[in-house]
Amino acid sequence: MTRQEFTEKLPKFVANQLGITPPLMFRDVSARFFPLRANLDILQQLVDSYINIVPPEAGYFRVPLPYVYLVVLDYGQMGESEMRTGWFSQVEVYFGVALEWYRRVRGQWVFHDWGVITPYIFVNDDVSVPVGRTVFGYQKVLAAVELTNSTWMKNPLGPTPLARISTTVFPSAYAGGKLEERVFLEIERASLSNLRVPFDSTSPMMPLSIGSSLADAFGGFGRDALWIAQSMRISPINPLTGPNFLPQMLSRIMPSFSPGGQGFVLNSINLKQFRRAEDPTMICYRALTNGDIQTTGFNKAGLLGEDRTLLGDLSGGHTIRLFDHSSLPIVETLGLEVYRSFNSEGVQVAELKPVMPFWVGVDLKLGQGSNIAWQTSNGVWRDNTGKPFPAEHHPNPPFNNTVSTTIEAVSGPFQFTGTTIRVLPLLAERKKLESYLARYLNCVLVDGTAVEEDGSPAQYKVRLDVWAHNKQAINLGNAFGGNFAFVYLTALSFDGVVSKSNNVGDWAKYELAFMIPVRWQRMSTTAPEGEWETVGVGLVPVFTLADNCITAFSRQEIQGIPTGTANFVRPESVWLGAKDQGDPEQMLLRVDVELLPALGEGQLATFQPVLEISRGDPDNGLGSAPDTAWHWAEDLRHELGAKKAIKQEYFDKIKVARALSLELLGNQVAFSLYTLKEFRDVTDPNKACYQSLVRVPRVLREVFDVREIEDTLAVRIYDYPSLNIVEELGLQAARLDVDGAGIAYTMQALRPFYIRATLDEPLAERVMWRAGGSSWTMLKNAFHTMLNAEAPKPAITVDLRAEMLQDQMDPSRTAETMFQARMRREAGDVQ
Repeated sequence: MTRQEFTEKLPKFVANQLGITPPLMFRDVSARFFPLRANLDILQQLVDSYINIVPPEAGYFRVPLPYVYLVVLDYGQMGESEMRTGWFSQVEVYFGVALEWYRRVRGQWVFHDWGVITPYIFVNDDVSVPVGRTVFGYQKVLAAVELTNSTWMKNPLGPTPLARISTTVFPSAYAGGKLEERVFLEIERASLSNLRVPFDSTSPMMPLSIGSSLADAFGGFGRDALWIAQSMRISPINPLTGPNFLPQMLSRIMPSFSPGGQGFVLNSINLKQFRRAEDPTMICYRALTNGDIQTTGFNKAGLLGEDRTLLGDLSGGHTIRLFDHSSLPIVETLGLEVYRSFNSEGVQVAELKPVMPFWVGVDLKLGQGSNIAWQTSNGVWRDNTGKPFPAEHHPNPPFNNTVSTTIEAVSGPFQFTGTTIRVLPLLAERKKLESYLARYLNCVLVDGTAVEEDGSPAQYKVRLDVWAHNKQAINLGNAFGGNFAFVYLTALSFDGVVSKSNNVGDWAKYELAFMIPVRWQRMSTTAPEGEWETVGVGLVPVFTLADNCITAFSRQEIQGIPTGTANFVRPESVWLGAKDQGDPEQMLLRVDVELLPALGEGQLATFQPVLEISRGDPDNGLGSAPDTAWHWAEDLRHELGAKKAIKQEYFDKIKVARALSLELLGNQVAFSLYTLKEFRDVTDPNKACYQSLVRVPRVLREVFDVREIEDTLAVRIYDYPSLNIVEELGLQAARLDVDGAGIAYTMQALRPFYIRATLDEPLAERVMWRAGGSSWTMLKNAFHTMLNAEAPKPAITVDLRAEMLQDQMDPSRTAETMFQARMRREAGDVQ
């Protein structure tokens, strides 16, 4: 099987969260390179632990020089090669390490190509992050480029700050602290002034200064030579040990400079790995990927600080400052050579001197990538055609933590203290929700064959069905209705995050999601015309947004909840500014997301409002059309009548359902989220290299308050071609005639309420999974739910639960009886 045939057989990637997909064009790129000296032994150990974990037939990577390249890039225009959708721009900062790539062929080592790894990479654009992380495996993190204030007004000879980059860090990891926006990188350039009074003996043009700079330069090159001389002990492979290595190296370089050639091509090597939901210390999927970065145009180039470089100062007068935050130990991980260090506001700051920094202006193309090697939880390494490598494999390979940083997907279990869950039920068209589930989940679950863990054929087919009532007769009339269902808009806020197993710090604050209530159903594969059996209920989260990238990474890469980052805006109160209004309209929340406002128009991705929640809306969220209120009232009247009729017809079952629902509030029984965890293939991003159905439990550990929100809340949603929530979910909304990039809709939340509680989030469960093909593996816990008798029995029986409910509802029960039941329960007498 060829690479192309293997890729074509991969399942389709279902969720389309990416606005653009590779190959990508980067036009008018301005890059600044700062070579930094580093410990060659530490660099090789980093490479050995990080990427030299693949079989030697796939590759062995060697660090040729004791340098790390700090690169600051400004992308003028980024987008697809044909600009079919739109484009975006960003600033990127990364630390790169050059590599020699060898492979073992028929027992002999051969030089394959040159490459680079980027263990730390920071960007300031939301669109770029998911593309890099889920497709190629770039460990991208959101950062901010701060505008620096010049010190020229105070000191005309002071250094000029060039760049200041900040990101979210834990100032003290594993100390329970909150995420903070902190500066981690500063770049500045010293001024050059010679004609000054009084005379400056330390001027770079003075002979003593030139001699000192040249001595430092020769000393630095001497240390480099010493490292290169020791490289044969550091790495088992060396170009000087084989007569064929040097010709092979030159053969890979020369085509880059030949007329009419493809230009300079750099292999960008990345370790793409994701944690397993039920055991985050292990991987569910891992691949060593290669992305070809091709130079399509060379525009200009030059030295940085050439005046000082010509005087012997090879740094060009530049100073790099790295702030050693506990969650971002770049200096220690990369073994960078520190010029001097000092403490600033409790943070150790390392000053580094680059070696002959330079800049280039180029046009680049990021082509389709390839898998050098990949593996799943069985530990078998395979090539890009799915063929296993002839190497020993170990099942359940652990997650690789060589690059030490907590700015990534954080694993649980977690406890969210001081949680407020605001639930806004929204009326939706049932057929639209069924169609959405069919496209998003059910079409995937029935795709391909399914087997049990032991390899035998699966006993059941499975699906997720919209949980809503069917047609119902009201007042002895004909049955009708069943056209609507509910979507629950949830807005969560957290005071803190605690984890007994991985308490890195407080990393979550706000989260917003649209939830579809579903029934988890199965049907026997042996029955000719079987019926679907409901074995569980839960929620499917869609269009989830978080306020920081760490929350988004954790939700998407571990639990499989597709989550994007957004700005949560809490507007100021308008009460004092209102005129002649006892209850003025007040916006409570606005959520802005970076997206493409229009597709196929070549527009720049910008932040646009997606959702607004307000109270005191003049139209109560019903719009301005004259008949909207009447239609809305009729729909609600029918829904209310159907609920009353269902209560009368199924009175006994409703009591059981009410008791089970109280289990969630009073007995700490988990409610489940069902989601499809999937990752894009590096060769074809429209295909999925890994898919799994994940059940995420959430438990209300301590409930402090449950209350209905009595204010009428209006929800305004803006639909865009790249994010059309109202259209996808069939929300019952009125269109508004307002100016803006998106199509505005308004709707009214039906009996919203909130819960104040401590929210526990135990480890999730994989229900079924597949990778590298269409065959599903059904796990033993697939149907272990509260509603299924096959699930392991809890310590408390239904009779005891009924006793507990009676304790709460019957005041005549004495406190002693309640105490005795609780003591028996805690002592384990009741099984």
